[in-house]
Amino acid sequence: MTTILRRLLGVVLILAGLSALVVGGWFARALGTEGAASFSTTPSPEMPVVIGPDTNARTDIPLTITASADSAVPVTVSIASPSDADALLGDTRHSRVTGVEVRDWALTTTTDGTEDPVVPATADLWRSQSTTDGSAQVEADLESAPETMIITTPEGSSLTDLTMTWTNPAWFYQALALVFGGLLAVLIGLALVVFRARRSSEEVAR
Repeated sequence: MTTILRRLLGVVLILAGLSALVVGGWFARALGTEGAASFSTTPSPEMPVVIGPDTNARTDIPLTITASADSAVPVTVSIASPSDADALLGDTRHSRVTGVEVRDWALTTTTDGTEDPVVPATADLWRSQSTTDGSAQVEADLESAPETMIITTPEGSSLTDLTMTWTNPAWFYQALALVFGGLLAVLIGLALVVFRARRSSEEVAR
């Protein structure tokens, strides 16, 4: 009975270790040595993209938001308080970032509103506003939180990509620790299974 239990324990350790190896290796490869977790989406065409404080201020980990369009398309990032932004958006159509999907490294979004999209550039309520051609990048500032970011392009154009990147170097080393822990579990499991199998064979031979 003891031999069977040890073999079962060995098998469990091998399976658990292999799972840890796969998960840890997957995260280590995706995060890179900088520990950068990037999530992307292709925004709905011809409507503002809204990133609220429930997404851009969820943690105190540094966050970089990058919005890309064709090289000659101006990309405007407008930042306001959540209440002012919601009042401006009202029932107009806009795409709102709601969270992340780790398995696909994707941003999750919803499309809200039914009326024609608003033009945020004409409003006089922004804490800050900037426009660059082709791509715009903004760092989330928790000292100014809560904030809502509205990203727009001129009528007839759209964003081609939106990426939010949280960076924490510790994540990479945690993934490596999971890999090494999984490897150790596999080795111990193999030792339990193989050693007990050899010992049993020797006892039978005697």
